[in-house]
Amino acid sequence: MKDKTKRILLFCLLGVIVIFGIIFRSSTKQKETLQETQKLSAESDFREEPVLAEESIRLLGVHVTGAVQNPDKVYYLPEGARVADAIEIAGGAVEGADLSQLNLAAYVKDGQRIRVPFAGESLPAEEAGPEGQTKHLTNINSATKIELIQLPGIGDTTADKIIAYREEHGGFSSIEELMNVPGIGQTKFESLKDLISVDDND
Repeated sequence: MKDKTKRILLFCLLGVIVIFGIIFRSSTKQKETLQETQKLSAESDFREEPVLAEESIRLLGVHVTGAVQNPDKVYYLPEGARVADAIEIAGGAVEGADLSQLNLAAYVKDGQRIRVPFAGESLPAEEAGPEGQTKHLTNINSATKIELIQLPGIGDTTADKIIAYREEHGGFSSIEELMNVPGIGQTKFESLKDLISVDDND
């Protein structure tokens, strides 16, 4: 009788040990699963960050005409593209094009018209600008920093001041108001007044 009682107690003890083992393993597995989920969530958040940066790229529309393979179309290039890039996206210059009249290294501007002349052709006075660039007034109310620093005498610091001024005052009402920007006096304004506007229709 005593042996039977001992066996019953032994079985009960073994049962308790097995139950505690199952509970311990279950708790450990849940903890590991939670840690893995948190790790994957953190990695996922990190991978999403570059996507936001790509969405901020600004496209500029330029009209390319003249001696190119696919003229008289509007092409869209990323901000910071050059005149050479605009010609390339239009299929490249045709045989007989005179690229010497253009500044191929100049940055393109939104709304710009780029005409590639043929050999022996001179760009009309209304289209020709300094260094053979297509004439295009820079709208100081919408120009990007890259566009502003192409203006004579405008560097990184002054471009930042122009942008800060127009944001603070809701834009420029006239080109003369540009002289209110620190660092731009009468002399510098005289070199800029024929190259800038406050209206996209200019």
